Amino acid sequence: MVPSGGPAPRPRRAVVVLLGVLGALAGCGPARDAAPHQALPPRTASPARAPLPAISSRLLRWTLFEPLSRAVTLPGPRAGQLTVLGGLTTGDASVAGIAVLDVATGARYYTGALTGPLHDAVGAVLEGRDLVLGGGAYASVATVQAVPITLARATTIGSLPQPRSDAAAAVIGRTAYIVGGYDGTTLDGAVLATTDGTRFSTVASLPVPVRYPAAAALGGRLYVFGGQTSSGAATPVIQVIDPATHTATVIGHLPEAVTGASALVVSGVLYVLGGSTAAGGGIPPNPSIWAFDSATATLRLAGHLPLPVAHAGALAVDGRGWIVGGESETGPVATVQELIPRSGARTAATGQRSSGAPQ
Repeated sequence: MVPSGGPAPRPRRAVVVLLGVLGALAGCGPARDAAPHQALPPRTASPARAPLPAISSRLLRWTLFEPLSRAVTLPGPRAGQLTVLGGLTTGDASVAGIAVLDVATGARYYTGALTGPLHDAVGAVLEGRDLVLGGGAYASVATVQAVPITLARATTIGSLPQPRSDAAAAVIGRTAYIVGGYDGTTLDGAVLATTDGTRFSTVASLPVPVRYPAAAALGGRLYVFGGQTSSGAATPVIQVIDPATHTATVIGHLPEAVTGASALVVSGVLYVLGGSTAAGGGIPPNPSIWAFDSATATLRLAGHLPLPVAHAGALAVDGRGWIVGGESETGPVATVQELIPRSGARTAATGQRSSGAPQ
């Protein structure tokens, strides 16, 4: 997307590849009173109060057939599978393909395509169907696409309140929340909620608007890590959104500023990993994997990525984490990395406490 207040992480050429992922893997918002009336799950004590498990990681012996980053990654049609939609390949080319990846065997096949080439979108599964929201190729778009259960051709079902790319998303209960992002001109601080991909409401506004954040849901709240600010620089800020009270608060800071990181919850523990310490290219991504304790705003070093990446697809499946593709300092990569918690063997080392009182 076009930079705002600073250099974009990667320049975009006006190049697109229709159905490109088929080759890559063949191998202002509505008023608050319009918010979806979805009962949130009761807030429970954070599972991270227990000793935070360290996590081991490894590169799988098989890879994608072609490098791919900035794709939407969702659970696959069967257990042990991932669905990868759109993304960015070498030559800064957006792709439109929909592919399924079996994380146990490395088998992969392609099934269909989005309505057009797209990267930097967000995804969610709502009402039993895969949704792809926003993103863009030449410019940020507001389109919401639904993918049929057959994973064939996607169709447009609605629109975001305004164009948005470079965002993050997470689902709590039956509601998806979209946080951070960029409309093509300015950063978008509105936190959107939807239960169906067609109706949206603003539930809060980020105290620090960012694009390219990492986000994950835990205990009925949405945690947002880092991102790129309007100055064009990466930030270490940690923000939390409580949908029940319509509030968003800064609760602390990461050990270092990072943009394009990934966040995922594996066996009840939230991990933050990868990302770049600067918005420009040519700098090796951060190799650290941090375990986050939401009760104390404490971050503990839990492991390291074998291949540090930013802007990767990240998802937890069957008690393990999967990091699909992403970008090294030289561009998109074709690797798939596996994360396995080691709670029975050792715990995450005492590490950096975020520099803010927990809220």
